[in-house]
Amino acid sequence: MNAIDTFRSKSSGIVANLLGDFPMNHQDAFAIVGNGGHESYGFTDLQELKPTVKGSRGGWGWYQWTAARRRAFEAYCARNRLDPASDEANYAWLFLELKGAEAKALPRTLAADTLDDKVEAFERAYLRAGIKHYDSRKLWAKLAQKEWALSGREPAPMPAARKKAVLVDEAGATEKRASTDMANGARSGGGGLVTGGGGVVAHDAIPWADLLLFGLGAVMVGVAVWLILRARKGARVSAALLHEAGKA
Repeated sequence: MNAIDTFRSKSSGIVANLLGDFPMNHQDAFAIVGNGGHESYGFTDLQELKPTVKGSRGGWGWYQWTAARRRAFEAYCARNRLDPASDEANYAWLFLELKGAEAKALPRTLAADTLDDKVEAFERAYLRAGIKHYDSRKLWAKLAQKEWALSGREPAPMPAARKKAVLVDEAGATEKRASTDMANGARSGGGGLVTGGGGVVAHDAIPWADLLLFGLGAVMVGVAVWLILRARKGARVSAALLHEAGKA
């Protein structure tokens, strides 16, 4: 099948899942699916064709998850023995991000007015693409809307037992990553900035060694702070996922 036919065959199923699993209306679901249609060319090009960062692996999946998000998705697939190219794995990861690390994307999409507005709101909050291509995203969203009208489908939530298992699994993985980040942050802190050891520098000399050591120390502290902040976010995400699992 070509990209259009593939998108038509899958879009209504994804819309049905989103409507079943999240408190959103049809326009919200069309906007989310339309963005996926653009990112992966109708769910056919799962590997990013021209990575923004040369030499990198680029994005992967329905939404071209990149860098840490790609690694987390691949780890999820490995833990659960899922094919990263499968619809099951891709929807599960979208579900997990919208319940956890990228949860802010949902209220921002719901708050937008028209379908076009929702397409842009979801892109800004969830994808944050360097080049927007909003015209393309909106065309895919309108195709999702058209296919839904023809499909006659109803909302189809993830079965409760599977939903709970998915949430608990990722909560544990997120907590583990947060613990590792916190430990790395503590090690990187290393007792503060390194100084030049109190030596006297001649008035007309440039203290290159002191400046270099100060710069390295500042970088180390910056890395430590970043790791600690990321760890705290990971802990919050883990708690949110476990809360959702308790409701499932």
